[in-house]
Amino acid sequence: MIRAMYQPKRLSRSEFVPIRGLQYHVRVWGEPQVGQAPLVMVHGWMDVAASYQFVIDALPTDRHVIAPDWRGFGLTAGAICDHYSFPDYLGDLDFLLDHYTGTQPVDLVGHSMGGNVAMMYAGVRPERIRRLVNLEGFGMPASKPTKAPKRYAEWMDELKALQRGEMALKTYDSADGVARRLMKTNPRLPQDKAQWLARHWARPNAQGQWEILGDAAHKVTNAMLFRLEEALALYAAITAPTLSIEASDDSLGLWWKGRYTLAEYHERIAHVPRLTERVIASSTASGSICSLYFMCTGLVEMKVWMRPRRARRTASAQRSMSPAAARARPQTVLSVINSAIWRTASKSPFEAIGKPASMTSTPISSRI
Repeated sequence: MIRAMYQPKRLSRSEFVPIRGLQYHVRVWGEPQVGQAPLVMVHGWMDVAASYQFVIDALPTDRHVIAPDWRGFGLTAGAICDHYSFPDYLGDLDFLLDHYTGTQPVDLVGHSMGGNVAMMYAGVRPERIRRLVNLEGFGMPASKPTKAPKRYAEWMDELKALQRGEMALKTYDSADGVARRLMKTNPRLPQDKAQWLARHWARPNAQGQWEILGDAAHKVTNAMLFRLEEALALYAAITAPTLSIEASDDSLGLWWKGRYTLAEYHERIAHVPRLTERVIASSTASGSICSLYFMCTGLVEMKVWMRPRRARRTASAQRSMSPAAARARPQTVLSVINSAIWRTASKSPFEAIGKPASMTSTPISSRI
């Protein structure tokens, strides 16, 4: 029996904002409230702002929420180009905040690629961020300058492959086909929510095929190597209380197979001055982050943001807890929202669609 489509509890409105020559699509929930910081939520690779709907519906109180579709995703058209540069996300976010919040500091949440953007931006513009939540924005393995020739060659080869149509995203016969793919990628996603999401993840083309709302040029390798020293300098410049959340299943290690480990990530994130780290048990998460589940935890449990960074011994002990022990710990927010959120998307549903072998891990979702 086909279930009725999910009906949002808090309705968003779509706005198009001129940003750097693009008409940026932004979903907005609620209205500005005196004495309350706007909440800005940025999505990951091959994701869209509409994915946050279930999170918004689970919040206990209304918030003024601003969630853009990054350039080339969702309803934001891509620039006239054949590749995307990571610093453009920083520039876009800066202009977006100019438009919506002016000089008022915001609460910024980022998942995966969006988490990487959020961390970098908070170091570049620390005065604009009141609170920061990073959901498995792990960054990339450290790279050496000697890798530059191979990386530039790979970039140029992929530009040609894109022009030949070899990197196109898969199409589907119907919205139901998109929904089935969503549920296949994420078995936790119930049919009613998959049906709703499908109509925001894709749209029919002139031939009646449903196309994913993501520019295939996003799949082209970044020509620039990841420079760890720059990332650490940005982390150290963050002044906002920062909540770093990760799943206990170590999907980072599973993906990189020793090239980049959680231990390395923890060493990096320790450069953030006012850091709180949380690990959520995900022994049944099929190797991926329960991103929306985490999101609600970070947003609802506001007291976590105010907590100063504990001693490394405490954080380490927390990370080493068994999944059973972690589940047994008192979790005010988890007990309240578990039934509503646990079955929502556990990872960006289309990260597995047409993704090149050189792409980063599921929780990272984008290369810097």
